[in-house]
Amino acid sequence: MTTDDDPEVFCRHFIVCRTVWYDSSSADQGYSLGRLVVNLDPAIDGNDAGVVPRLFAFVQLFGTPDDYDLNVRLVRVRVDAEGE
Repeated sequence: MTTDDDPEVFCRHFIVCRTVWYDSSSADQGYSLGRLVVNLDPAIDGNDAGVVPRLFAFVQLFGTPDDYDLNVRLVRVRVDAEGE
């Protein structure tokens, strides 16, 4: 249930990647995101336990201006019999 006092915040972009770099010789370019994460698979990544040492998240929000806490939860997605 929402009220008129509840803030409205929407996510335009949510990107997770493994590397971020900054070119100090070209400050106008900002940061670059590398090795975008679409799927984490322990077998492919070579980590039996599914441990990923570092991830970066880029989030672009819009809506009611304020300070917000952002929680990101990684969950295991199971493939069904049809491969979905």
